[in-house]
Amino acid sequence: KMEAAVLAFLLCVCSCGERAHGYRAAVMQWTPAAGNTPAETAAANVADYEAYVAEAATAGADVVIFPEGSNGFLLWLHSLYTLDWATARDELVSMGEVIPEVANGAPAVVPCNSTSSSQLKALSCYARTYAVTLVSGMVDIVPCTKGQQYQGLACRDDNRLLFNTAVVFGPDGAILTKYHKRHLSGEVDYFDHTWELHPASFDTAFGVKLGIIICQDISFQDTSSQYDGLVDDVIFVTQFSNFPDVYFVGQLAQAWSWQHPGNFLVANSAAGYWAMGGGVFLGGEAADFYFNASAQSARLMVLANVPLSSSLVVSGSRDAPPMHPVGQIPQEAHDEDCLLFGLVNGRCTMLPAIGASSKTVFASYGPILCSFQYSGFQNPGNETWILLASQLPLVDSHDDEHFEFDLCLVLRCDGYPTTDCAVYWDTETVFETFSLIATGFDKTDELFPYVTGEDAQIVSLKQHIAIAGNLKQVSNRQQANVQPFYNYAVFGVHPYTSPAQSTTDKAGAVTPALLTVVGMLAGLLFG
Repeated sequence: KMEAAVLAFLLCVCSCGERAHGYRAAVMQWTPAAGNTPAETAAANVADYEAYVAEAATAGADVVIFPEGSNGFLLWLHSLYTLDWATARDELVSMGEVIPEVANGAPAVVPCNSTSSSQLKALSCYARTYAVTLVSGMVDIVPCTKGQQYQGLACRDDNRLLFNTAVVFGPDGAILTKYHKRHLSGEVDYFDHTWELHPASFDTAFGVKLGIIICQDISFQDTSSQYDGLVDDVIFVTQFSNFPDVYFVGQLAQAWSWQHPGNFLVANSAAGYWAMGGGVFLGGEAADFYFNASAQSARLMVLANVPLSSSLVVSGSRDAPPMHPVGQIPQEAHDEDCLLFGLVNGRCTMLPAIGASSKTVFASYGPILCSFQYSGFQNPGNETWILLASQLPLVDSHDDEHFEFDLCLVLRCDGYPTTDCAVYWDTETVFETFSLIATGFDKTDELFPYVTGEDAQIVSLKQHIAIAGNLKQVSNRQQANVQPFYNYAVFGVHPYTSPAQSTTDKAGAVTPALLTVVGMLAGLLFG
């Protein structure tokens, strides 16, 4: 709590002068604690909220956001894998509640007025007592009967549907809305989801309209873009599994906020290097961001003044002219087969050390063509750096959703061409200028261009996206870089939709043979 207070105070000192131009958000970076039973776990974590809500309110917060699974229900997933399906569902039910069907505050439901104790009552009372808008992760139980449909989903054999949910309360304690996670990952055996889109937006007492997405929803264009033009800002609640070196939540949030309108408020776990990173992102930059590579577990808040989104200029462009000719890989390319993380087939080109002069290298895989131009390559440690092109189709063994990564990646590796990049490397290498251009991405990709800085910190970028016909052409640029960076990536994610389609994408490009990576990898990539 002392760490939370100090962080909140410092952020307030830096930004209190902007208060009149927006609202204040307390975005929790929260590690839930495990109790003796699932029910005890949920009750204890929700009880722990109050001190933090009170602290945030004292610091002037208008909205307090706890992450996905903040009452602890995701802690129990691994232990549930050893149980039969019905017993595991019963365990989750003991951590959940029936959340009323409310859309933007209607009908009026105020659980704080109830005479019986519950998680909903506690959360409602916190919101009303401290006069804040409050967001929390919960398990929503939807009772149903055989043959009944809910949001296009058939009732389960145990006469209920269970949803990974974010629930929102207004400063009067009334439920404003609830949002069900659309794209599941490690929890797919026990939670339900619908193929239909059901966005959940709500008006706030501080005059801003907000929407919500949960964790893996950020990766797909249907859910990631569902609020574009409909809300001012978007809340992202997650318990994100970072996957070094290509998939850090902070960099994904930065990329999201660059190409979508409004502010992006990210509440996450703070359980250590593999599950940490959040804050407030504005127009492609981090207004306030927390990531501590050496921390093991934490509970703290990022408290930031959030400007009105109408004052922001969206940095990304989807209408710029093409920046790179689409065609065959140039003759001077020297890429070859490689294996990344021991799992990912691709084509790699090693970067030669060329001093201050400019150099361009290429790599291609199927329809993906990557080119990396750089100068001022300072490599005192003689490190091995590669440019990788790949397509990584993933099949979740527990579900019928198939999805694919389109990837251009520059990073340090231990060996070449059989590479070992599965750990987070230190580096002394500096590129004074560099530009990565990717073509051939699927037209339905949700795009994520970013640089990962030292200790996975955010690096300021000036980025540009262009689309030409059915192919996405992407470019990152940073000038006069004076600090080492750890990787430089552009990647996109798209689903095949449900049921799974053929491996020829809708843009007309032929997808290479599937690499099936089941269950465990999908769980690592997505929280």
